[in-house]
Amino acid sequence: ITLATLAAHRGVTLDATTFASLREQLRQISQTEVRDIYRRRYWEPCRAGELHPALAVIHFDATVNHGPGASSRMLQEAVGAKVDG
Repeated sequence: ITLATLAAHRGVTLDATTFASLREQLRQISQTEVRDIYRRRYWEPCRAGELHPALAVIHFDATVNHGPGASSRMLQEAVGAKVDG
C-alpha cells in the first residue's frame, strides 16, 4: 500500500500537512484494512472475480499497477474486443 492509496481510501489529501500522520498510519495498518483496500479499490472495480482465476490474478495485478480503466483497456485489446474501458 502506498501513502497515496491510503490517503485516497481514507478520504484525505496527501500533502505536506498530512504526510507524517499518514506515514505513521501506514506503519500501523492492519492486514484486514489492507485486504479491504485492495478489494474495494482494485479487485471489485476491475471485476476480477468474474474471470477465470488465472486471468483474474493477472488482471488484478495490472489494475493495481495501472488503474482499473487502463487494465480494462489492456485486457480488451488482448482479447480482440472493442477497447472502451
